[in-house]
Amino acid sequence: MQAAFFGIRQLFLKKLNPPSVKVNFGYSRLLSSMKGWVLECLQRLHDPIPLPDNTPVRLGRSPQTQITSPRCSRLQVEVQVSWKKGEIKVTQLGANTSAVDGRDLERGKTVTVSPGSTVFILKGEFPHKVVFMGENNPAEEVQVSTVSASEDGRKKGVKRPSDAVNGADKGSSSAKKKKRVKGDMELSDQKESKKKAQEENGASVKKKPSDDEKTSNKKVTDFFSTPQKSVEDENGSMSHKQKKERGKDRETSREKGKGDGSSKGRRDSHSTPKRTESETRSQGKGDKNGTSDSKGKRNKKQTLDSSDEDEHMKDVSEKLAQLKKKAKTEKISDVAAEKSVAKSETSEKRKSLTDSSTKSKAHRNAKPAPEAIWKYSEEEKLCIFTSKGVIASEKIAGFDIDGTIITTQSGRVFPKDMTDWKILTPEIFGKLKHLLAAGFKIVFFTNQLGVGRGKIKLDDLKGKFEKVVSKLQIPVQIFISTSGGSFRKPALGMWQVLKKHWNDGIPVSVGDSFYVGDAAGREANWEPKKKKDFSCSDRLFAINAGLKFHTPEEFFLGRKPAPFKLPEFDPRAISTDTPLLQGGESVPSATQEVAVLVGYQASGKSTFAKTHLVPKGYAYINQDTLKTAQKCVSECHKALAAGQSVVIDNTNVDPESRARYIECAKKAGKPCRCFFFDFSVSNCRHNERFREITNKDHKPINEQIFNSTKLKFKPPAQSEGFTKVVKVNFVPHFENKIHEKIYRQFLLEK
Repeated sequence: MQAAFFGIRQLFLKKLNPPSVKVNFGYSRLLSSMKGWVLECLQRLHDPIPLPDNTPVRLGRSPQTQITSPRCSRLQVEVQVSWKKGEIKVTQLGANTSAVDGRDLERGKTVTVSPGSTVFILKGEFPHKVVFMGENNPAEEVQVSTVSASEDGRKKGVKRPSDAVNGADKGSSSAKKKKRVKGDMELSDQKESKKKAQEENGASVKKKPSDDEKTSNKKVTDFFSTPQKSVEDENGSMSHKQKKERGKDRETSREKGKGDGSSKGRRDSHSTPKRTESETRSQGKGDKNGTSDSKGKRNKKQTLDSSDEDEHMKDVSEKLAQLKKKAKTEKISDVAAEKSVAKSETSEKRKSLTDSSTKSKAHRNAKPAPEAIWKYSEEEKLCIFTSKGVIASEKIAGFDIDGTIITTQSGRVFPKDMTDWKILTPEIFGKLKHLLAAGFKIVFFTNQLGVGRGKIKLDDLKGKFEKVVSKLQIPVQIFISTSGGSFRKPALGMWQVLKKHWNDGIPVSVGDSFYVGDAAGREANWEPKKKKDFSCSDRLFAINAGLKFHTPEEFFLGRKPAPFKLPEFDPRAISTDTPLLQGGESVPSATQEVAVLVGYQASGKSTFAKTHLVPKGYAYINQDTLKTAQKCVSECHKALAAGQSVVIDNTNVDPESRARYIECAKKAGKPCRCFFFDFSVSNCRHNERFREITNKDHKPINEQIFNSTKLKFKPPAQSEGFTKVVKVNFVPHFENKIHEKIYRQFLLEK
């Protein structure tokens, strides 16, 4: 019985969830709902050009493409797309070079590219993209949602998977089906004959139906409801009092029927259901013979059977109820657990995003600039442009301009005039708009030393940058450094002014911001035939500010990072705990001497002399003050004659310049020590830049002077006549923490 119940339960579940199949409605039907592959102009000069499946489309100078350049052939390139494979073939037909994704093509040769590639009709000009217009890409496998085989399958004539699989065995299955039907018919005839024989023989006890027969005659819902009882079942399960009352009712009914002359089988509408003819005949025969024992045994047996079935059904019902209750309890506990986890996650998320939500709120409250404005500080040589619609944000997307956003139209390194420019790559338009949509404020930082030197007019530069912003069609803020000092990259002057004064009071999130520039310190051939980067200022600017850095190729074109080289001198590695002199020497001498300092400009010679020697009574001699070498020698003789020690604060880069002071010491009979400031030129140039930033009265040392000194420089040796050559280590001392912070930043461009 349990096995039968399990089988019926499975049948019930199948009825609730009819079998389903996945139906592919065909590729042609899919294409009818799509627009297809097209060639899209990134400059929006014309409408998208359709690319039919496996059909070559030739493009060039024509009204369709709006290309009028005489360098472009009327049949410049051929594009062919395989819709199903998503394969794109591009062939150059014209004489002048075309390109795909920055790679040059050759005439007559075909290249296969991927969807989304950028096709330049001419190298660097007229960019187009092959894109799919529509919701679904036919190159991808399409799965149509499942439909019921019992409903849609019959209506639309769609074959079931089982039909396709068993199609080969159709004949054999038909034969088996016929055989099975024939067997069923024979079995039915046997049962009918047996039933008639029982009726003819007057069997007193009706055959009890088998479990399989009872199961096959019941509906699925019968297993989930209280079973209907037959008359015998009712009699068997009735109490003695109920049986007695029912017997009296029957006797009364029979007598009434006889008296009325009505049929024996007639029953009142409220009486028990009509019995079958065989049951009535068996009942009458039993009464004639007076065999009441047979009837008692039959009722007892039926009562036991009914009681067993009732007990089983009750047990099944109880189990189902328990299962439902358990499932409900588990569901409630699962829901409660999910709510608890969700609540915990939400709490943690709210806690971790408190700062960012505050920032986002500040960004939403920021108002866009009502109009475009220019601001210029003559004292700081800093020019700032804010275009209409610029909104302050905690997220800054910073960019250099030349070589990053624009390049020369002519192909020269430097523009020939203010009109010689174009957007570096078509991807820039979409990329910047995506950043704007993501809540970034777009800011350009550019060094324009030509303005400070008088080579470029500031008004002309303003007009050029306004046209660039207009071409990009996005609001941008621009910081222009027109001189050296603290505002020239890689120094952070422009970045600090943005944070403090030009972001509407909204704090900048360094972790959410980044900077893109082409001055990245890449060596020659970082890409085939690419020149060495002219400097490393953009990368160093990002390092100083703590920003993530990308080159234009990495950010706009998705290229892999290229190798690069940082400057030789790293100010972050300088230690203040290093001993001042090597070899354990003392700075001032206990006896009279001549101290000759040797080193590049900005190596710290003057600071050393004024800090450690002049306070000890040394006479200070400096050619920058006295103007000539002869005066320096004369002053040295005078000081020695007066009994003073002397310190010579000049570069003294060669033996000739040092020899004159060695001779002075010899004539006076005094020792001559050499203090050698053995620092790199990069270190000294960094020191000079630091002076320029922190001291507005400082007169900058020309780069050419450093180069000239480097060519003449020869390290000092004791053989020149020195008593000793003492090497001095670079140990910086700062007036305050701000100066130290500035010094430990990269200040040189390369």
